[in-house]
This record gives sequence, structure tokens and C-alpha cells, in this order.
Amino acid sequence: DIDDWIFSFPSYSGGHVSNKENFCHNIIALADVVTVANAELLSRMPHVMPNVAPILLPNGMWVERYSGAHRYETQLSSPRILFTNADFLKVESAKDDILTALHIFFSNHPDYVLDFFGDPFPEMFSLPFLHFTNRIPYQNYMRSIAAGGYAFAITPLGADEDENSAKFNACKNPFKYINYGTAGIPGIYSSAVIYKSCVQHGKTGLLTDNTYKSWIDSLELMARDTCLRKNIREQAYADVSDRFHVRHSGRILSKIINELVLR
Repeated sequence: DIDDWIFSFPSYSGGHVSNKENFCHNIIALADVVTVANAELLSRMPHVMPNVAPILLPNGMWVERYSGAHRYETQLSSPRILFTNADFLKVESAKDDILTALHIFFSNHPDYVLDFFGDPFPEMFSLPFLHFTNRIPYQNYMRSIAAGGYAFAITPLGADEDENSAKFNACKNPFKYINYGTAGIPGIYSSAVIYKSCVQHGKTGLLTDNTYKSWIDSLELMARDTCLRKNIREQAYADVSDRFHVRHSGRILSKIINELVLR
């Protein structure tokens, strides 16, 4: 199963320091079935491995597993914002603009806290409002964010302005949207391909250009508009429950396994 463009990596990823392309080709060639997680990967695979016929197996979430853990922001005294990220920050040319927007926002809102789950990154040490939590098992992470009472989440990702990583990022999957929708957390997402393809601006999330003004405007809007947060929270949960539920990918996976058994 391929859910990322594993044949080359951008500079923000630890994967770019070693050449894994031949290794990936060799492993994939051994497989009886190759699945990919999105349409972009499906269209690109024939260009690197023409003898492989991949099957589209989209991401799915067992939404009901975490719905009982929900705790909403009104149950907490201090407003909290969620940020999750593996590797280094996945923005390059707009990094300073986004970090500046965060500094200004938290300076204007000293009562807010930014909870970060993921890998340490160099810039985090200049963010005094950031509370760091290292990686934890996925189920524990989902239960933690569902019960965290978060006002909203932020998801910066390089878009068209990052030419060197735009093609790699286009093969990513909207895990953050799926996770946050499941957990009942409204989100702000960079206007990158993967989020423009699934987030309805103003309804299931906020899409923002990777500029200082766009990010600070989105942060301020989400912070002051409780009705907007409530509507996004509810509509994102309903959308993920409908379009990204594990039942859809489960049917495809079941068919794949049955066909393998009958060979």
C-alpha cells in the first residue's frame, strides 16, 4: 500500500538524504497487489513502474471509535489550538510569514495555548506559546485530541509557492482533515491541492493562502467566531463520517483479499 510519493522526497523530509528509489522498486515488484491511497498516486505510478497496475484504496476512518471521547472547548477554561506535524515544517518559502502570523496571534491572545504533537523541529524553540508532546501511538493520539477540548487546529502545508515540493505534497493524503473531523475539531488548512480537494471553505474548514495576511486573518476569524467554529465542527464531522468512513475502503480491501484467495 502506497500513501506517499516514496520515489523522491522534498528537503523538509528526512527521506531525502538517502536514495530509496531502487529499494522501493524492488519491494513493489514482489507484491501480488499494489494499492495507492489517492488519484494522484494512481495517475503517477505507471510513469515509474509501467508493469504495475495499482488499485485505488482510499483512506478510511472508524469514526465511531472516537466519537464517545469528544470533549468540546466550552468545557475548558483556557482556549487551546492543536498542531500536529511529523518531520520538519512542511512549508519552505512561506515559513517566515506563517511563523510571524503565529507570533502576532499569540501575542494578541496570551490566554491561548498551542498544543503540538509530533517531531521536534528547529523553529519550535522560538515559539514560547507551544506545548510539545512527542509522538504517541495513533489510537492514544486520536483519543487525546478528541478529548482535548480544542478551539481549532492549524495545518500549514506548502502549496504552489513551493515549487520543489509541490509535486510531492500533491500526493499526500488529507489525514489531518480526517483526524480533526473525526475528533470534532474545526481546522485551518493551507490552500494546497490535498485540502482544496476535500475541504469546503467556510463550511468544513478554512482554506488559507500561505501569506502572513491570510494566516493572521484566518486565525483571528476562527478565534472570534464561536458560531463558525461550531458549524465547522459539526459539518466536518458529518462530512468525514460520510465520505471518509472506513466502510468504503473496507469494501475495496475485502474484494482485493477475496480475489487473492480465489487465485
